[in-house]
Amino acid sequence: MITARPLARWAGAHLQALGLSLLFVTLATAILWFVTLFIPGRRQAAIASWRRDLDLRAEIRKEALQRYFVDGLADAETLAAFPTALRSLAMKATGAGRPVADSGLPAVHLEELFGDFVRIHRVLGVVLWDADGQPCVKSRDFVLEPACKASAGEVLASGTPATGFHIHAGIGPILTFSAPVRFANGDVRGAAVVAVDPNEWLYPLLEQPLAGTATGEAFLVGRDGADILFLSPLHNRPGAPLGFRRPFAASGLPARAALEGSEFVGPLVDYRGVRVLWGGRRIPPSPWALVVKIDEKEALAELQAGVRRTALAWGSLAVAFLGTTWGVWQMRGRRQAAALARSEARLRGLTEELESRVETRTAELKAANRELEAFSYSVSHDLRAPLRAVDGFSRILLEDHAKQLDTDGRRLLGVVRSSTRQMGQLIDDLLSFSRIGRQEMTRTGVDMMALAHAAFRDLLAADERVSFTVGPLPHADVDPSLMRQVWTNLISNALKFTRPKVERVIEVAGRTEPGRVVYSVKDNGVGFDMAYSNKLFGVFQRLHSSHEFEGTGVGLALVQRIVHRHGGEVWAEGKAGEGATFSFSLPRPGGSS
Repeated sequence: MITARPLARWAGAHLQALGLSLLFVTLATAILWFVTLFIPGRRQAAIASWRRDLDLRAEIRKEALQRYFVDGLADAETLAAFPTALRSLAMKATGAGRPVADSGLPAVHLEELFGDFVRIHRVLGVVLWDADGQPCVKSRDFVLEPACKASAGEVLASGTPATGFHIHAGIGPILTFSAPVRFANGDVRGAAVVAVDPNEWLYPLLEQPLAGTATGEAFLVGRDGADILFLSPLHNRPGAPLGFRRPFAASGLPARAALEGSEFVGPLVDYRGVRVLWGGRRIPPSPWALVVKIDEKEALAELQAGVRRTALAWGSLAVAFLGTTWGVWQMRGRRQAAALARSEARLRGLTEELESRVETRTAELKAANRELEAFSYSVSHDLRAPLRAVDGFSRILLEDHAKQLDTDGRRLLGVVRSSTRQMGQLIDDLLSFSRIGRQEMTRTGVDMMALAHAAFRDLLAADERVSFTVGPLPHADVDPSLMRQVWTNLISNALKFTRPKVERVIEVAGRTEPGRVVYSVKDNGVGFDMAYSNKLFGVFQRLHSSHEFEGTGVGLALVQRIVHRHGGEVWAEGKAGEGATFSFSLPRPGGSS
């Protein structure tokens, strides 16, 4: 016969064993979750954060490099269009190969012009080549090398402007901007080549340390046959410009991915064989690409330290929990409260540490924003001052010395003033673009029809006749000032590209879809080729030249950034000669479906 006491003792022992088993299963499950889910998730989040950071750094450098290359080619095209250059080539062609010095004054005058250009623009030299690839006129102190002839040969063969990197025996790496010289019948009869020292601006820009990193690096690469050619200095390979190559067929190189325009963003192996995180950009109009990268070990160092701290904290909590549970099981009563109090104190300490880290990160972010604001002010001030000087002196020349200038001189000064005004507008647009990401938003219910009508009234000139209709537009919860800028840019875009049409029509419409509201601005203007639609919303990306239509190429990029901040999307549809439709979506007010 089994008495009550042994039965209770047996039940208690089995219940205790069951409780311990459940505790250990719970602990094992927690460890498994930490290793298989928590750590990989935090790793992916850290990589995604660095990816966005490197992508932004690459975009900033790409915009500076692209403008530098565009300006360099524009200088070469300006020199190629000099009337004196055309006359010098024509005289040499009719002189049956006589030296340029025997051709008369045009060559002497052109040499002086080239010398002035070298002095003002601080370039290495300027050379005019004839159709046979022979030097016709050059700036006085520049020593010719085969590298210079290679630049001219490429332009003479293709008939299009080109950029190039070459090794000059007396100088080292040089950067060339080349443009064809065309006669009135369109024939290419020569080439103008501007040689630039990349150590003056290009290399220092790329060598600037990536703020906040020890292994961060930015460099320029190009393809040379079956190789990847490294065009700029590398932190870990002295003397690398134009002297270091890697096979293009080698897989896993950020340089190859950037040259191919690949969207793969995972870790790759750089030229040292070290795993890196990277961001890349092609740099039109050049054939080169930019790589911005950081060693994966450095990028994930903070994550690994955080994982160790988290593991220690959670381990401590688990041990404390197990110990508390065991104490409760064994001792119950008065010690239970003391153990729980210790656990709560430990948890409070961990919570306070976490809050302290959040406050520190918030302070760092605010400091970074203040630095960015200061940088924006510096850019605005430092760029506007020389522009005002150029515009002021040009106006003085036009007003006080007009009699000493011929018609072409006055026209060129007018072009200078127009260009300075355009540059001023470009600075304003870029600063607006940079502020959009930092401006605080205040959402409220907005009458979108009223915003569209107000934008049209503000933009329409007194002498313009446009058929403008606005259909029913659903309300939206948005920041009123930012959304007004969206309507202003889209309607201004429609007005600008319908001006060549006799009958101008602009239609604004809206509709409600599951989870979102959609708005569109349709016009019957010049339209665009859908093959280039991916360029519409990029900074400085224009499908039409500034001579055809005014603008800086920043307006649609502003639209995209504002809509993205509101959680929406932007897209465009069009056909060349038949108009375009620009649409954007926003989340439905209140999150309704």
